Amino acid sequence: MDKHMKNIGYVLLGWMACVGYVQQGSAQKIDTLSLTGDEPFVIVENMPRFPGCDEGESVQERDKCALGKMQEFLVKHITYPADAMEMGITGTVIVSFIVERDGSLSDIQIMKQVDSLLADEAIRVVKEMPKWEPGIQRGKLVRTKFMLPLRFALDDDAPTPPEQIVNMGMKLVEEGEHDRAILYFNEAINRQPDLAQAHYELGHAYQLKGETEKACEAFAKAAELGDADARKKTEDLCGTKGK
Repeated sequence: MDKHMKNIGYVLLGWMACVGYVQQGSAQKIDTLSLTGDEPFVIVENMPRFPGCDEGESVQERDKCALGKMQEFLVKHITYPADAMEMGITGTVIVSFIVERDGSLSDIQIMKQVDSLLADEAIRVVKEMPKWEPGIQRGKLVRTKFMLPLRFALDDDAPTPPEQIVNMGMKLVEEGEHDRAILYFNEAINRQPDLAQAHYELGHAYQLKGETEKACEAFAKAAELGDADARKKTEDLCGTKGK
């Protein structure tokens, strides 16, 4: 745990390299959806920008300034989820949202995720953003869809072994943190689906929570993978004979 706790704040941010901004005059790249409809544009003459930059700057300068302002905001407001950090979960989350005509953000969705903990944090921080400068098409403010990649990284990206994650979960069970422990056991299973111990401990955590059906499913999988204790659990708790 100590090794991962040292990594607090090491959040790297990916930007709009794959989308970019479209300059006026690039008409062949302009989305042709109706200006009066509710369907959002994907590419417009003036793409939405994070606020806070000087109106007098050139388009290129304002684009660069806006990216810098957004980076400052994210570095200040984003928090690497403690559980994700402890388990060594890293990766890029892509958030999609619509910049409305008044600059507010709506329809915030995850387009790509590596883990629900990182995805939840990405959504949370986007919801905290101030109003943006809206997109402009043919001189009119329009609804515009925006894609934002956020890369979560630690100073040591070596994956945490599944067995170690199971041990972390077992410690949480001892502390009565059953819901958090379940996150850990599921993460271990995601990394190594045939790890019988992870399935067994997942069943144990569900059993302690009184969720017998889920406990039996986990114990049955552990028994299928050869765990003798799980076989006994499926007989005693679930009323079925383990494999």
